[in-house]
Amino acid sequence: MFSNVQPKFVWNAEQKRWTAIPANETKLAQWAASFTPADWNRLLRSQKLLGKPGITGPKLRKISELANVQNHFEFGRQIYGLILDAYGNDAASRGSTAKNIKTSLNRVVRHANLLNDALRAVDIGSPGEYPGNLLERQLEKVNFQEQLILVPELIELLDLVAAAASNAKPQKIKRGRGSNRAFDKFVMGLLLAVRHWRGHWSVHRIGKVYKGELLDALLILEPYLPPKFYPQKAALGRAVEHIREKLNKIIEKK
Repeated sequence: MFSNVQPKFVWNAEQKRWTAIPANETKLAQWAASFTPADWNRLLRSQKLLGKPGITGPKLRKISELANVQNHFEFGRQIYGLILDAYGNDAASRGSTAKNIKTSLNRVVRHANLLNDALRAVDIGSPGEYPGNLLERQLEKVNFQEQLILVPELIELLDLVAAAASNAKPQKIKRGRGSNRAFDKFVMGLLLAVRHWRGHWSVHRIGKVYKGELLDALLILEPYLPPKFYPQKAALGRAVEHIREKLNKIIEKK
């Protein structure tokens, strides 16, 4: 899906960061160019790991009809992108507690330092210089992005990894509501997509029961989203209505 919209990244020496240039002028390409190189690479790796969501064209068309959107194809591609984002957001929210972040990044630091120490022990001038020679003979046979990477380069890279993992730990981490944060983002994405394409779907309550096209669309999408992604069915309508009200307040402030 993304092969024809992959942005080109160029180095911005003044700002010291990579800047993305859209592959073409489509909205999908502009959306792709909003990612950093690391974000884009992780997105492609996630897509490869998960495979394509199994949602079919007719299902996407049904959702666009519920939303009263005329451009079925572009709207369907946007929904497809939201599904992919949902997997990443769901995984991130489940691992984003202060304890999980600290544990995961400390593990990276610890293992990077351990491997670094092991490599230094086989570098030139160390007692393990001969095993290091055997290691480098094998490394020189490896064509890694057309570069020769030997023990000194690996040591330097591991130093960078350990420092990056240490710096990646945020100073303060807000405690969230688990996977509901990913669900909130997904529903907001649906509402913004419909708003962009000048469609509409309602959510309303009849007695104690919530009805509406958005809820019908969510029921169609549920099998293609992460397990336990939705709140309990009895609370789904109330949760969606709350998210819509929250989004409306954000839009009103702009």
